[in-house]
Amino acid sequence: MFDKLKNLWIDKHDEKITVRNSTGKNNKITVTGMKYKCYLKDKDDYTWVISGTGGRIIAFEQGIKWNNERLTEKWLHDV
Repeated sequence: MFDKLKNLWIDKHDEKITVRNSTGKNNKITVTGMKYKCYLKDKDDYTWVISGTGGRIIAFEQGIKWNNERLTEKWLHDV
């Protein structure tokens, strides 16, 4: 898949997410990394990945449809 992706941009990225702890309490945390956003022409959709320290993948999403706004559901912020 990587060979077919068109790089749109790479930049520092902070993402605020909600994490539920073992007692059921929701806590907001910030995930910091480097975001690589790209386009997959074959499927006419977008993909992005956030990598952290040592190149470890923190978050990844593919199959994003866009037409002046996001058309596909966001999964990263689900609680």
